[in-house]
Amino acid sequence: MSNQRLNSLQIAEFLAVAGSRRDATESERIEAVKKILFEYRLQITEYKSGQRSGIDPILEQGITEWGRRIFADPNPTRTLARFLGHSQKRGKRAKHSDRDLSIALAVAIRERRGSNVAKAVEAVASHYRLKRDTVMKIYSRRKIEAKAHLAMTTLEQQPPSRSRAKRKTTTL
Repeated sequence: MSNQRLNSLQIAEFLAVAGSRRDATESERIEAVKKILFEYRLQITEYKSGQRSGIDPILEQGITEWGRRIFADPNPTRTLARFLGHSQKRGKRAKHSDRDLSIALAVAIRERRGSNVAKAVEAVASHYRLKRDTVMKIYSRRKIEAKAHLAMTTLEQQPPSRSRAKRKTTTL
């Protein structure tokens, strides 16, 4: 765990992942929980020693919400253990989650470049040495996530708009 402090935006992002409001793997969710708890404990220590005037309100609200959800469950001990990643729900585990996202992204990228879905699936299937049907099933399951990932990547790569960059504060 790094000692790098989290700002309010990062806290909000980690709270969204930890609270399962964002699509993330279970290991990413657990890592987000750990980062939030580390930051919360750090801020409490700083508050008690007088180094800060209070706990980040977003962080405090998120922790409070977690507590309410956990203690509202009929078995809060089990719910807390699952939330912290100490026990996991029974059932089938995703074996190829990262690979499947890569496959869906590859198809979406080819599709964005003008290829039709059938040709994109064919090319990706040969690259990954999988059957066309398998790639098509993976793409069908993960295409929304893949397209959203591409859209976010595109937005992050764009330079800031000129209107924001040139805004100046006027004094009356």
